[in-house]
Amino acid sequence: MKKIIIGIILLTTLFSCDGNSFVKPEVKTKIYDSKVVYLIAKQNQKKYKKYIKKSKYIIVIDYDLPYTEERLWVYNTKTDEIIMKGEVSHARRSGDPIAEKFSNKAGSNISSKGSFVTLNSYKGKYGTAMRIRGLEKSVNNNAFKRNIVFHDKKDYTWSLGCFMTEKKTNKKLISLTKKGTFIYVHKTQLGHLPSGKSS
Repeated sequence: MKKIIIGIILLTTLFSCDGNSFVKPEVKTKIYDSKVVYLIAKQNQKKYKKYIKKSKYIIVIDYDLPYTEERLWVYNTKTDEIIMKGEVSHARRSGDPIAEKFSNKAGSNISSKGSFVTLNSYKGKYGTAMRIRGLEKSVNNNAFKRNIVFHDKKDYTWSLGCFMTEKKTNKKLISLTKKGTFIYVHKTQLGHLPSGKSS
């Protein structure tokens, strides 16, 4: 009986909330090697090389992982080493805690995946930000029109489709990679919504 009571107390504590905060789910993931996705990214960088002005670095984001984990890496393509890493957001409508749905449609407030290239940096609503261009037709080529950018993370977990990172990470990332670096946003499972369909 005592064990049952203790179990109920533990469950109540885990799922309780005060209306404003909640306990983040602990998501168990596979033993992970980011270099597997990096090798895929490197192949895609070659595929889109005509758009790439700065080939020294690749930004890799793996949406197979939840937002609670570091899932953004910047690789040096000359040494194949990680030079920086951090957490990165996805859109709330894409899934919680893992992004499952993707869209190319303006106003969908859903994340995009695939191959991109970095453009210029600018000062915006959320501080220093960096524009990107989607390179895959019907998958992410509306990213610029949708104002999908990299910017500082604010006081919320999800974005409306932008890539939010911690301020320090964002600053370094933009400094290293603006104006012509390849970005690969990976997702193993299918979940893309074509631009012509409703979200």
